[in-house]
Amino acid sequence: MFKDNQGGASSKLLEVLAKPTRPHCAVTEASEWAAIEDKFSLHFPADYRAYIGTYGTGTVGDFISIFNPFSTDKYSNFFYNKDFVLGGTRYDTGFLLPLFPQEKGVLPFAKTYDGDNLWWQTQGEPDNWSIVVTAVRSSYYETYPMNLTDFLIKLIVRNRESKKDLLRNSEILKTSFERKAPFISLWSQLQKRLQHLKNSLIRERDKGNNALDEVALNYILLRHGLELETDLVQQQLEDWHQNSFIQLLKDKEIYLQLLEPKT
Repeated sequence: MFKDNQGGASSKLLEVLAKPTRPHCAVTEASEWAAIEDKFSLHFPADYRAYIGTYGTGTVGDFISIFNPFSTDKYSNFFYNKDFVLGGTRYDTGFLLPLFPQEKGVLPFAKTYDGDNLWWQTQGEPDNWSIVVTAVRSSYYETYPMNLTDFLIKLIVRNRESKKDLLRNSEILKTSFERKAPFISLWSQLQKRLQHLKNSLIRERDKGNNALDEVALNYILLRHGLELETDLVQQQLEDWHQNSFIQLLKDKEIYLQLLEPKT
């Protein structure tokens, strides 16, 4: 059973993957799912919808990033990544699998920090789609006849004693997660990236660069995987502004002034 009575992630998954206190774009409303599925003519597996409704955008075990159709951050958005991955793979002559929307074509829905891709093999009804994992820069792939819920549970809690455990001997997914593997929401990821940004800006201030022009500022942002115009960054910068650490002034040009944090 893939969902609990409240329509969220299964209780078995929640036992090994605690849900975040502040999920990002965790959509549960059936009408919102129906609208986006109709808009893109694509129906998602029920347990994937339940997963997104519980966890939102983020990574499992700080290793697997599962794309979210509702994410306001394009780098974690399902449709942005679908087009990006499919577009690039179409030119890969060594790729051995048919691509969506071909019959039985594979559809990307997640990636690992190692650069490997996770796909659904779109054969039959969405709830019956298998998961395919392809290795980066290789034609090698592995197929797992299970849904996302079972896949994540088995990945987190690998049975080292059972030869029947398909994920135990994976050549691609070698990273082992501890039981109670953390789910890191996009908000937490953003906090880490912005902390690195903050450290870079402190170094700039120490060099005497208290005001940066737009080009320099955006270079620093992009170096840390950030874009100034995204809602996520803007919201976090607003929080920082309230704490008097960073003040962002936007008009025809962008200037950033570093201030001492409140004590």
